[in-house]
Amino acid sequence: MKPKKRLLVPLTIILITLLALILRFYRFYPNLIFNGEMGTDYINVWNMLYNNRTWLIGPRTSHEWFFIPPFAYYIYAGVMFLGKMSPISINVFWGIVGSIAVPICYFYIKKLFDTKTALISALFIAVSPAWITQTRDARYNLLVSILFLPYLYYLKRSVEDKGKSLLKLGLVLGLMMSFFPSPLLLIPGVLISFAFFKVKPRLKYVGNFILGFIIPNITFLIYEIGNRFEITTKLITWIPYRILGFFGFYPKNTIDSEIFTQNTISIYRFISSLFSLKIGMIAGSIFVLLTLGLIVYSIRNYNNRKKEVSYYLLLINLQTCVVGLFVHGNPPSHYYYTIYAVPLVFLAYFMVRLFKSKFLLWLSVISIGGICISSLITDKWFFQDRLPVDYQNRPVAYETQIKLADSIIQMSQGRPFNLKRIGTNDHFENNFANNYIYLLLLKGVKVDLNSTDTYTIVEEPNNVFVYKEY
Repeated sequence: MKPKKRLLVPLTIILITLLALILRFYRFYPNLIFNGEMGTDYINVWNMLYNNRTWLIGPRTSHEWFFIPPFAYYIYAGVMFLGKMSPISINVFWGIVGSIAVPICYFYIKKLFDTKTALISALFIAVSPAWITQTRDARYNLLVSILFLPYLYYLKRSVEDKGKSLLKLGLVLGLMMSFFPSPLLLIPGVLISFAFFKVKPRLKYVGNFILGFIIPNITFLIYEIGNRFEITTKLITWIPYRILGFFGFYPKNTIDSEIFTQNTISIYRFISSLFSLKIGMIAGSIFVLLTLGLIVYSIRNYNNRKKEVSYYLLLINLQTCVVGLFVHGNPPSHYYYTIYAVPLVFLAYFMVRLFKSKFLLWLSVISIGGICISSLITDKWFFQDRLPVDYQNRPVAYETQIKLADSIIQMSQGRPFNLKRIGTNDHFENNFANNYIYLLLLKGVKVDLNSTDTYTIVEEPNNVFVYKEY
């Protein structure tokens, strides 16, 4: 290979990564996201560092009884300690991690498929509105989407070496569980993948997989032992409960025309959001073409599946996760984080095989990239300098939150007080006001939930203010 051609690919990856950084950090501070859920996590980390909160378990999920392992909190503790406990440090950290997803994608997709597919997939991740929004949201779930790539690589290795790589696969899958529970759906994907390719790993390798899965979750296991496996027991009973409910044995998420429509729309929105913030004709066309491509290509190449191992493993895991979420019933967008990369990789894969002309290939790639970026410019709030205030759809600016916290401190004049909030998601813990509670904590003021003096923050659609209740 000529020196110029040898340098072209690394240079392209550097440029794509820079583009990812720009899209993830443009107007970073004016639109920095800090909400009540993030405040809950930061308070937990603060208590881990300075009070008596356990280090054995991590964040609580939407189910009150379900806590995930604590690796995300370990990351938060290190980043926040270095950043003097500032919330901004977490947003910066995830912005960098979200940008590094580009070279990580290239590295693994090249090993799984080829250089062109890897380059195009990396570019799509760099400009995808869903990936950018996920990074801007600054949540630990982001790592699930990124870790799926090494998961798929080690799954392929495990299939090809008849289970010898199952220890590494277990390690990656176990680590994913520290950032979101939906990777549980990949476990059936592993079993189906081995059955599909008629691989029977030795019992020793299966043991290695279990060991690998346990290692990143050892503190969680210690917690569970001390609490008689309370979380695990509830999880084991909850899964069949959802499945039986889907088929009508319990009055919960039972399949009917309404549930079926909601689930189908949910999948459609997930794939469309990867390319556009508006569920319009262009995003819909990509969704339809991608779906048809998967059906046609999978059927035509079924007899050649041993040469298309990566493709069918990707397809099996996509199907397993989608079916699992379908059974769950009307899943929100973040439930799809595990398979965020899959449609983008499939699209890149099909484009490389469809367009034999380099000109047509890169013209198509640039066109889709342009659709993604134009969607961000025309729609997404953090890419516009001035937009009408709308606190129902956009979070209160971080600077405004600080001003509100300062106003409360000034109004309280050093007396103990309680804090409430009226606004979107105020049915969650502490009225979804834990972001304000954390900012007050940073300023040396601790909210007293038992105090009779109460300040209420009101986030109306077009206004935000605080008042004292009398």
